[in-house]
Amino acid sequence: MGAALGAALAAAHVLAPAPPPTGGAIAVVNGARIEEADYRRGVEALAADKRSPLSQADRAHVLRRMIEEELLIQRGVSIGLLGSDRGVRAAIASAMIDSILADVAGESPTERELRAFHAENLAYFALPGRVRVEALYFAGPDAPERAGAALAALRAGEPIEGVRERLGDRDLVALPDALLPATKLRDYLGPSVTAAALRLALGQPSEPISTPDGDYLLRVREREGVRERSFEELRPQLEAEYARRAGDRALRGYLEDLRREADLWLAPDAPR
Repeated sequence: MGAALGAALAAAHVLAPAPPPTGGAIAVVNGARIEEADYRRGVEALAADKRSPLSQADRAHVLRRMIEEELLIQRGVSIGLLGSDRGVRAAIASAMIDSILADVAGESPTERELRAFHAENLAYFALPGRVRVEALYFAGPDAPERAGAALAALRAGEPIEGVRERLGDRDLVALPDALLPATKLRDYLGPSVTAAALRLALGQPSEPISTPDGDYLLRVREREGVRERSFEELRPQLEAEYARRAGDRALRGYLEDLRREADLWLAPDAPR
């Protein structure tokens, strides 16, 4: 109820002095206007939910609920909910952010602006590089000795599957035989082993890599570099990201304006 109260409070603008009742208001509650346009939207919402036509009692019910909501909001302000209830404060802040973002939501970039945005952010939208890695895993006290023997066998040209069968152990999570980005490779091998894999030359087996869970030997079988994507391929993502950043800029500008206009005091030891 606190969240709903806060959202309604932000929408009703009860924090500012109410203007005198003039045309457009269907009711005034302790000086706060209930706009006829808001009432009509409430009536339309009720009509959409009902199968039968609305009666005069239905319309009166909508107005009565709006009046009661306004009375609850005013009472919440009078007993200090605005300052003390975190749910109300969060709801008001969220409603204000939504209102600010709605102002820029309908502004679409031109074709030229969108293409310039793409050109300036090629790296941001590029597909990351990927590698296909073969891994041998060794566990137990004799892991370093078996890893060393496996390295010698690989350098001598023995197939990796034979080396794994003869000297290796089964890892708990098998590494897929597929091109993987570094982020996904890290899920299987961990950060330190992944970093070692990314430094390897193509086809070169690594030195044994010791980890708390065991030892690894790695070999990169295939490498795919970063791939930039075309404007046509990215258009929906470009439009979405352009809108997101425009909203961020609008919100940041609005907050900076509020901060400049505020009478703000910070304690001497407060972070700046």
